[in-house]
Amino acid sequence: GREQAQYSGQLSLKDFDLARWTDNPNFGLVTVSSKVYDGVGLTQQTADAKLDASIDYFAFKGYDYENLNIEGVINKNLFIGDFGIQDDNIDFLFAGTINFEESIPVFDFQADINRVDLKALNLIEEDFVVAGDINLKIRGNNVNDLLGRATLYEFTLLKDKKETYTIDSLKFSSAITSNRAKAWRVNSELFKASLVGDFEVTTIGEAVLQHIERNFTGYADRFNIHSKQDTAVKFNQFEFKLDLFDTKNFTYLLDKNLDTLKDVHLETSFDFVQDNLLVDLEMPTFKFGNVSTQKIKLVTGGGQKKGKVDFSVLNTKVGNLNFDYVSLLSYIENDSAAFN
Repeated sequence: GREQAQYSGQLSLKDFDLARWTDNPNFGLVTVSSKVYDGVGLTQQTADAKLDASIDYFAFKGYDYENLNIEGVINKNLFIGDFGIQDDNIDFLFAGTINFEESIPVFDFQADINRVDLKALNLIEEDFVVAGDINLKIRGNNVNDLLGRATLYEFTLLKDKKETYTIDSLKFSSAITSNRAKAWRVNSELFKASLVGDFEVTTIGEAVLQHIERNFTGYADRFNIHSKQDTAVKFNQFEFKLDLFDTKNFTYLLDKNLDTLKDVHLETSFDFVQDNLLVDLEMPTFKFGNVSTQKIKLVTGGGQKKGKVDFSVLNTKVGNLNFDYVSLLSYIENDSAAFN
């Protein structure tokens, strides 16, 4: 029967119109030669075969990719093998496993990225070229339920063919703690960060915006802070910690006037259900253009339409002007603020 059918074969396509076939204008023509051999089983539950495919070129978003090769084993919903591409603007090799056999898919692979020119591939408008090695072992149906770890090694970003940004290594992990909380952690020589609690990372921003709108409606309107009023946001309770050791020149990606940040510490706790948001920030130095400050301290807290802002700066310079210690303490209730 189909479950134990044995087969081998070849498939070749020349100038096949993927855009018309998929009804997706981002695609174009494709030319491919493939061979399936030692195949057993024609159903999703029994399929087991070896695959060797060579894609001479295929078009995507107006770019013609060349020299793609796929070699591996397809077993039911499991792929084990290699995928590589090498042309002038994209050069990388993927080796590993993609497993959809269980209800939650598992990705376990190594990717060696020698060069990806994102602008030349028409993926972004900015002139960015990236390179680096990725080692990943992750399981999850979407970003909110990811578990596992990923490491980026020797990452290089080249901007406008002249500005180079590098990271020696960046390690990400996602796990469930002993008290059933979710824990995301990121570590590199630039910074370390942790996000621990009961959260959906895709709805954190929406939840915080709803908190601000609900508690400080007037300020939200005045500063044009508006959420999508997404009723699907039911919870988000977490603690977030960030330590910036040395951002090197990465701040220039945000703005050329923003100087390197060092020894910055941030702690935030948020509870959507209990309606509480707390922020504690310490920044030894900050420089933007001709404005520089020393020892910034910010502590805020709010909930149930009440809030507090405690802000201080030891010293501020604006060009030739110098301002000594400045402190601001404000209590907010509804849309009224009292200052001390």
